[in-house]
Amino acid sequence: MTFRLSSTPLEVMWPITIQVPANGGKLIEQKFSFKWKILSTDEFDKRLPKAMDFVNDEDDEPWVKFWSDIITGWKDIKGERGDKALPFNNENLKGLIRVPYIQSVLRDTYVQCIMGRKVKN
Repeated sequence: MTFRLSSTPLEVMWPITIQVPANGGKLIEQKFSFKWKILSTDEFDKRLPKAMDFVNDEDDEPWVKFWSDIITGWKDIKGERGDKALPFNNENLKGLIRVPYIQSVLRDTYVQCIMGRKVKN
């Protein structure tokens, strides 16, 4: 396949695997997918320092804004009861981004995607 350079950011659906804490010190593996917007390296480098400010501040809005600009959709995420797909919207995305064990997975899988590393099965 021939490479095509585009001025429009590429968007890709990317699989995510997380380990959800459970009783008894166990972890439960769960899978879903995010639709990522692939930012240019200049854009990523410009936005990331602002997003990281939340580490030294109580305000996590820069972190939420950073990911809200990159995550443009999802699939295989269910609502609290697990019976219906959770709609992708800003409120639900904010709730997901604020889950502590999701944050490192966000960073790691986005970097995996933009660096062109295949997902291991």
